[in-house]
Amino acid sequence: MKILNNLAFKQKLFLLVLLPLICCLYFGILNLTQTINNQHKLSAGQKFLSLAVVNNSLVHELQKERGMTAVFIGSKGKKFANELSNQRRLTDQANTKMTKALSSFSSEDSEVNDIIAIITIELNKLASMRNKIDNFSLSLSEALGYYTNQNNKMLRFTGFFINISPKKLVKHALSYYNFIEAKERAGIERAVASGGFSENKFTTAAYQKFIRLNAKQETYLEQFLFCLLYTSDAADE
Repeated sequence: MKILNNLAFKQKLFLLVLLPLICCLYFGILNLTQTINNQHKLSAGQKFLSLAVVNNSLVHELQKERGMTAVFIGSKGKKFANELSNQRRLTDQANTKMTKALSSFSSEDSEVNDIIAIITIELNKLASMRNKIDNFSLSLSEALGYYTNQNNKMLRFTGFFINISPKKLVKHALSYYNFIEAKERAGIERAVASGGFSENKFTTAAYQKFIRLNAKQETYLEQFLFCLLYTSDAADE
Protein backbone atom coordinates (compact mmCIF):
# COMPACT_ATOMS: atom_id res chain seq x y z
CA MET A 1 0.00 0.00 0.00
CA LYS A 2 2.85 2.41 0.79
CA ILE A 3 4.20 1.89 -2.69
CA LEU A 4 0.86 2.85 -4.20
CA ASN A 5 0.59 5.89 -1.97
CA ASN A 6 3.99 7.07 -3.12
CA LEU A 7 3.04 6.83 -6.78
CA ALA A 8 2.10 9.90 -8.75
CA PHE A 9 -1.48 10.32 -9.95
CA LYS A 10 -0.50 9.57 -13.56
CA GLN A 11 1.23 6.37 -12.46
CA LYS A 12 -1.82 5.24 -10.48
CA LEU A 13 -4.03 6.00 -13.47
CA PHE A 14 -1.67 4.04 -15.69
CA LEU A 15 -1.91 1.02 -13.37
CA LEU A 16 -5.70 1.22 -13.32
CA VAL A 17 -5.71 1.03 -17.10
CA LEU A 18 -2.89 -1.51 -17.38
CA LEU A 19 -4.31 -4.18 -15.07
CA PRO A 20 -7.62 -4.59 -16.98
CA LEU A 21 -5.64 -4.62 -20.23
CA ILE A 22 -3.43 -7.43 -18.93
CA CYS A 23 -6.52 -9.40 -17.88
CA CYS A 24 -8.16 -8.86 -21.25
CA LEU A 25 -4.96 -9.88 -23.02
CA TYR A 26 -4.66 -13.02 -20.90
CA PHE A 27 -8.23 -14.17 -21.48
CA GLY A 28 -7.98 -13.18 -25.14
CA ILE A 29 -4.90 -15.36 -25.62
CA LEU A 30 -6.59 -18.18 -23.67
CA ASN A 31 -9.69 -17.95 -25.86
CA LEU A 32 -7.57 -17.81 -29.02
CA THR A 33 -5.64 -20.89 -27.93
CA GLN A 34 -8.86 -22.79 -27.29
CA THR A 35 -10.23 -21.71 -30.67
CA ILE A 36 -7.07 -22.86 -32.44
CA ASN A 37 -7.19 -26.18 -30.59
CA ASN A 38 -10.85 -26.67 -31.51
CA GLN A 39 -10.14 -25.85 -35.15
CA HIS A 40 -7.20 -28.27 -35.11
CA LYS A 41 -9.41 -31.02 -33.66
CA LEU A 42 -12.14 -30.25 -36.20
CA SER A 43 -9.66 -30.40 -39.07
CA ALA A 44 -8.20 -33.67 -37.76
CA GLY A 45 -11.71 -35.06 -37.35
CA GLN A 46 -12.65 -34.17 -40.91
CA LYS A 47 -9.54 -35.85 -42.29
CA PHE A 48 -10.17 -38.91 -40.13
CA LEU A 49 -13.81 -39.10 -41.24
CA SER A 50 -12.82 -38.85 -44.92
CA LEU A 51 -10.39 -41.73 -44.48
CA ALA A 52 -12.97 -43.72 -42.49
CA VAL A 53 -15.44 -43.46 -45.38
CA VAL A 54 -12.84 -44.81 -47.84
CA ASN A 55 -11.84 -47.45 -45.29
CA ASN A 56 -15.42 -48.66 -44.85
CA SER A 57 -15.96 -48.78 -48.62
CA LEU A 58 -13.03 -51.18 -48.85
CA VAL A 59 -14.42 -53.24 -45.96
CA HIS A 60 -17.70 -53.50 -47.88
CA GLU A 61 -15.93 -54.87 -50.97
CA LEU A 62 -13.88 -57.29 -48.86
CA GLN A 63 -17.10 -58.51 -47.24
CA LYS A 64 -18.55 -59.32 -50.67
CA GLU A 65 -15.31 -60.97 -51.77
CA ARG A 66 -15.30 -63.07 -48.60
CA GLY A 67 -18.82 -64.33 -49.30
CA MET A 68 -18.03 -65.25 -52.90
CA THR A 69 -14.79 -66.88 -51.80
CA ALA A 70 -16.76 -69.12 -49.45
CA VAL A 71 -18.94 -70.34 -52.32
CA PHE A 72 -15.91 -70.76 -54.61
CA ILE A 73 -13.97 -72.87 -52.09
CA GLY A 74 -17.02 -74.79 -50.92
CA SER A 75 -17.91 -75.79 -54.49
CA LYS A 76 -14.27 -76.58 -55.36
CA GLY A 77 -14.31 -73.80 -57.95
CA LYS A 78 -17.45 -74.95 -59.73
CA LYS A 79 -19.47 -71.93 -58.61
CA PHE A 80 -18.88 -68.16 -58.54
CA ALA A 81 -15.55 -68.27 -60.38
CA ASN A 82 -16.51 -65.41 -62.70
CA GLU A 83 -18.36 -63.51 -59.99
CA LEU A 84 -15.36 -63.76 -57.67
CA SER A 85 -13.03 -62.49 -60.41
CA ASN A 86 -15.27 -59.48 -61.03
CA GLN A 87 -15.57 -58.78 -57.32
CA ARG A 88 -11.81 -58.86 -56.88
CA ARG A 89 -11.54 -56.05 -59.42
CA LEU A 90 -14.01 -54.00 -57.39
CA THR A 91 -12.00 -54.72 -54.25
CA ASP A 92 -8.80 -53.66 -55.99
CA GLN A 93 -10.40 -50.38 -57.04
CA ALA A 94 -11.45 -49.68 -53.45
CA ASN A 95 -7.98 -50.70 -52.26
CA THR A 96 -6.38 -48.23 -54.67
CA LYS A 97 -8.52 -45.44 -53.24
CA MET A 98 -7.55 -46.52 -49.74
CA THR A 99 -3.85 -46.47 -50.61
CA LYS A 100 -4.20 -42.98 -52.08
CA ALA A 101 -6.10 -41.73 -49.02
CA LEU A 102 -3.49 -43.18 -46.65
CA SER A 103 -0.66 -41.48 -48.54
CA SER A 104 -1.99 -38.05 -47.55
CA PHE A 105 -3.14 -38.95 -44.04
CA SER A 106 -1.18 -38.34 -40.86
CA SER A 107 -2.16 -38.64 -37.22
CA GLU A 108 -0.63 -37.55 -33.94
CA ASP A 109 -2.13 -40.63 -32.27
CA SER A 110 0.45 -43.43 -32.21
CA GLU A 111 -2.25 -46.08 -31.78
CA VAL A 112 -4.02 -44.91 -34.93
CA ASN A 113 -0.72 -45.00 -36.83
CA ASP A 114 -0.02 -48.52 -35.53
CA ILE A 115 -3.42 -49.76 -36.73
CA ILE A 116 -2.90 -48.16 -40.14
CA ALA A 117 0.49 -49.87 -40.41
CA ILE A 118 -1.05 -53.25 -39.56
CA ILE A 119 -3.91 -52.70 -42.03
CA THR A 120 -1.42 -51.87 -44.78
CA ILE A 121 0.73 -54.93 -44.06
CA GLU A 122 -2.27 -57.25 -44.12
CA LEU A 123 -3.68 -55.71 -47.31
CA ASN A 124 -0.35 -56.36 -49.00
CA LYS A 125 -0.98 -60.08 -48.36
CA LEU A 126 -4.25 -60.03 -50.32
CA ALA A 127 -2.71 -61.06 -53.66
CA SER A 128 -0.90 -64.06 -52.18
CA MET A 129 -4.03 -65.11 -50.27
CA ARG A 130 -6.03 -65.01 -53.50
CA ASN A 131 -3.46 -67.25 -55.21
CA LYS A 132 -3.75 -69.77 -52.38
CA ILE A 133 -7.54 -69.63 -52.65
CA ASP A 134 -7.40 -70.23 -56.41
CA ASN A 135 -5.08 -73.20 -55.84
CA PHE A 136 -7.27 -74.51 -53.00
CA SER A 137 -4.27 -74.56 -50.69
CA LEU A 138 -6.32 -72.85 -47.96
CA SER A 139 -9.23 -74.35 -46.07
CA LEU A 140 -12.53 -72.51 -46.01
CA SER A 141 -12.00 -71.41 -42.41
CA GLU A 142 -8.46 -70.16 -43.14
CA ALA A 143 -9.64 -68.11 -46.12
CA LEU A 144 -12.58 -66.61 -44.28
CA GLY A 145 -10.34 -65.99 -41.29
CA TYR A 146 -8.05 -63.77 -43.33
CA TYR A 147 -10.89 -61.57 -44.57
CA THR A 148 -12.55 -61.44 -41.16
CA ASN A 149 -9.36 -60.51 -39.31
CA GLN A 150 -8.60 -57.84 -41.90
CA ASN A 151 -12.09 -56.36 -41.63
CA ASN A 152 -11.91 -56.35 -37.84
CA LYS A 153 -8.69 -54.33 -37.95
CA MET A 154 -10.20 -51.87 -40.40
CA LEU A 155 -13.39 -51.50 -38.37
CA ARG A 156 -11.26 -50.90 -35.29
CA PHE A 157 -9.77 -47.93 -37.12
CA THR A 158 -13.28 -46.57 -37.74
CA GLY A 159 -14.02 -47.03 -34.04
CA PHE A 160 -11.44 -44.35 -33.22
CA PHE A 161 -13.80 -41.79 -34.70
CA ILE A 162 -15.81 -42.09 -31.48
CA ASN A 163 -12.81 -40.91 -29.45
CA ILE A 164 -12.21 -37.78 -31.51
CA SER A 165 -15.84 -36.84 -32.14
CA PRO A 166 -17.23 -33.69 -30.50
CA LYS A 167 -19.30 -34.44 -27.43
CA LYS A 168 -22.57 -33.76 -29.25
CA LEU A 169 -21.70 -36.27 -31.98
CA VAL A 170 -20.41 -39.14 -29.85
CA LYS A 171 -23.80 -40.90 -29.83
CA HIS A 172 -24.06 -40.59 -33.60
CA ALA A 173 -20.54 -41.97 -34.03
CA LEU A 174 -21.28 -44.83 -31.63
CA SER A 175 -24.52 -45.60 -33.46
CA TYR A 176 -22.70 -45.71 -36.80
CA TYR A 177 -19.98 -47.96 -35.38
CA ASN A 178 -22.54 -50.42 -34.00
CA PHE A 179 -24.23 -50.49 -37.40
CA ILE A 180 -21.05 -51.35 -39.34
CA GLU A 181 -20.15 -53.99 -36.74
CA ALA A 182 -23.62 -55.54 -37.17
CA LYS A 183 -23.11 -55.43 -40.94
CA GLU A 184 -19.79 -57.24 -40.55
CA ARG A 185 -21.41 -60.00 -38.47
CA ALA A 186 -24.11 -60.36 -41.13
CA GLY A 187 -21.38 -60.67 -43.75
CA ILE A 188 -19.64 -63.45 -41.83
CA GLU A 189 -22.98 -65.21 -41.43
CA ARG A 190 -23.49 -65.14 -45.19
CA ALA A 191 -19.98 -66.48 -45.79
CA VAL A 192 -20.41 -69.33 -43.29
CA ALA A 193 -23.84 -70.20 -44.69
CA SER A 194 -22.62 -69.97 -48.30
CA GLY A 195 -19.72 -72.28 -47.57
CA GLY A 196 -22.03 -74.79 -45.94
CA PHE A 197 -24.55 -74.75 -48.78
CA SER A 198 -21.76 -75.10 -51.37
CA GLU A 199 -20.42 -78.19 -49.57
CA ASN A 200 -23.96 -79.48 -49.00
CA LYS A 201 -23.22 -79.90 -45.32
CA PHE A 202 -22.99 -77.98 -42.07
CA THR A 203 -20.58 -79.08 -39.39
CA THR A 204 -21.52 -78.67 -35.77
CA ALA A 205 -18.78 -76.06 -35.38
CA ALA A 206 -20.08 -74.07 -38.36
CA TYR A 207 -23.64 -74.19 -37.05
CA GLN A 208 -22.55 -73.04 -33.59
CA LYS A 209 -20.52 -70.23 -35.13
CA PHE A 210 -23.54 -69.15 -37.16
CA ILE A 211 -25.66 -68.98 -33.99
CA ARG A 212 -23.00 -66.95 -32.15
CA LEU A 213 -22.68 -64.53 -35.05
CA ASN A 214 -26.44 -64.06 -35.18
CA ALA A 215 -26.51 -63.24 -31.46
CA LYS A 216 -23.67 -60.71 -31.83
CA GLN A 217 -25.37 -59.14 -34.82
CA GLU A 218 -28.59 -58.69 -32.85
CA THR A 219 -26.67 -57.11 -29.97
CA TYR A 220 -24.98 -54.59 -32.26
CA LEU A 221 -28.28 -53.79 -33.95
CA GLU A 222 -29.95 -53.23 -30.58
CA GLN A 223 -27.16 -50.85 -29.58
CA PHE A 224 -27.43 -49.11 -32.94
CA LEU A 225 -31.18 -48.56 -32.53
CA PHE A 226 -30.78 -47.47 -28.91
CA CYS A 227 -28.17 -44.85 -29.80
CA LEU A 228 -30.21 -43.74 -32.81
CA LEU A 229 -33.38 -43.29 -30.77
CA TYR A 230 -31.46 -41.63 -27.93
CA THR A 231 -29.90 -39.03 -30.23
CA SER A 232 -33.27 -38.42 -31.92
CA ASP A 233 -34.97 -37.81 -28.57
CA ALA A 234 -32.14 -35.52 -27.45
CA ALA A 235 -32.41 -33.51 -30.67
CA ASP A 236 -36.15 -33.03 -30.16
CA GLU A 237 -35.72 -31.61 -26.66
